[in-house]
Amino acid sequence: MQPKPRILVVDANRAVASELKRHLESAAMEVEVADCCDAALQRVRHAMPDLVIYAASGPDADLCHRAKEIVPGLQALLLFEPGEDRGAEERVESAGADGYLVGPIKRGSLVSCVRLALRVRDLAQRAAQLEGEADKRIEAPYDSTSAPPQADFNFFKRLLLLEVKRARRYRFPLAFLMIGIDHFREAVESLDRRDQARMIGRLMTTVVEGIRGVDLCVLFAEDKLLVYLPHTGRGGAQQAAERLREKLREARGPLMTVSIGISAYEGCGSEVSFGGLLKEAGEALRAAQEKGGDRLEGGEQRA
Repeated sequence: MQPKPRILVVDANRAVASELKRHLESAAMEVEVADCCDAALQRVRHAMPDLVIYAASGPDADLCHRAKEIVPGLQALLLFEPGEDRGAEERVESAGADGYLVGPIKRGSLVSCVRLALRVRDLAQRAAQLEGEADKRIEAPYDSTSAPPQADFNFFKRLLLLEVKRARRYRFPLAFLMIGIDHFREAVESLDRRDQARMIGRLMTTVVEGIRGVDLCVLFAEDKLLVYLPHTGRGGAQQAAERLREKLREARGPLMTVSIGISAYEGCGSEVSFGGLLKEAGEALRAAQEKGGDRLEGGEQRA
């Protein structure tokens, strides 16, 4: 069960404060009331509210800044009396608030505005968390023996286990392309970790732009991508791989080439598994790179 949002209303007008409190409590929010800046800051320290609503005509213009120093991420809404909202945007920005309301206040508008402000806060916190996680992944040292990025690949693996089972049952073809950067260590030796991550990101973007909307692409290892092609036999997979190799050559130039290993199930026979197809694509990629790279392997029809 989600905790109730904690709201602090700051207004010297007790009638207005009581009305706001009643509206917000009817929307399952916990509400405290203060009638001056000192009392408000004391309640901020004690209750750690999620959001403060305070009168724009109040005596302390720094209330918002001071409250946010106590509770980082605190949302604040200014409350203007009717006809006193001229230049509201500038006043909100100067006060350090996140939005404003203009009286007379209706319950629906008040509750919607408060919920929206809290939603914006939650999204901002989540975005900051994701950015921090991304920075950690970029800064982390590469380890060629480590497992592929788990969050992406584990989801991809669960999905493809089901896809291979469906293909076996309903007899439709599918294929995998394992794309590897040739001479990876030499290609990245002059790049720092962040630039290496950007290079892989651009590579993946180029691949995604070059495949169909129903195809899937995931980072398999630091120097490899895995592409799933549903309803595609070996011949179609070879054509797709050739197009991708040309597209990647155009995007990256002659200084960085890729090789591609192909595995496929033609929609007949019961001896097929995700692990087997993954192994076949990996072996085909390794064979292509051992022959000098910048080539495809596994495109020939197999018995």
